[in-house]
Amino acid sequence: TNEDPRADISADSIRAWWTQFNDGVLTNLVEAAVSNNLSFLMAQERLVQARWTLVGSAAAFLPNITMDGTYTRSGAHGFTSSRGGSGTAYHGDHWNSGFDASWEIDIFGGTRRAYEVAEAQLDASAYSLADAWVSLTAEIASTYVQLRTVQERLTVARANLKLQSETYDILKSRLDSGIGDELAVNQAKYNVEQTRASIPNLLVQEERLMNALAILAGTMPGALHPLLRDLPERDWLIEPQRLAGIPLDTMRMRPDVKSAERALASQVAAVGGAVADLYPKF
Repeated sequence: TNEDPRADISADSIRAWWTQFNDGVLTNLVEAAVSNNLSFLMAQERLVQARWTLVGSAAAFLPNITMDGTYTRSGAHGFTSSRGGSGTAYHGDHWNSGFDASWEIDIFGGTRRAYEVAEAQLDASAYSLADAWVSLTAEIASTYVQLRTVQERLTVARANLKLQSETYDILKSRLDSGIGDELAVNQAKYNVEQTRASIPNLLVQEERLMNALAILAGTMPGALHPLLRDLPERDWLIEPQRLAGIPLDTMRMRPDVKSAERALASQVAAVGGAVADLYPKF
């Protein structure tokens, strides 16, 4: 039989796909980023803003009540003698208040369209937040894997440098004794210097990736060096898996696609609101 040997993975498991690596450092980085990353926090605040905009649009269905009030104090002086003897001051207080209420009959659907615009924008903001979450977790995991790859290469390069240096010393000793090959010695020296020259570049990449992870996690560059410096001894390969129970329209379930759909619905509703403005208001 041609049965698929891969294990099934559900859609719920995909939401926390980074846990498949069983790496506590990676999990902590994702949790810190969700709590502290500025771009993700901005997406959360945009969602809150969209919610309050929807509340304001719903208020348009209710009567509009306004009140105003004024207060005026006036004064004057009167004199009883032309020689400037005595005088009497006169003061007056005046209060004025007003009350007004209005309600628009939404005959041509302008208010309903405005509410639909706000509702679609709220949905789009929610999907944009989910898209920001997907992008953030993917960026952290990708950067983390790159960092561990560079650190593995550093470990291999340092081990190679040690072995190649020992080989060069042996060949050089044989050449000095008159039983060696000068070409082999030169080739061994070339290998040593080439490996030695690759290490500084790998160190620069390691520093850059650790700083990138710190920024993604919402901290200052260099703050996570003690956490990321040590390379764990583990096997990064996981068992092959396949999606189970996912419909054919998986693409439409992506948050960025859903956000674009709701943004389009918002614009369509805005067109309807603009058309309603062409008609009288009652």
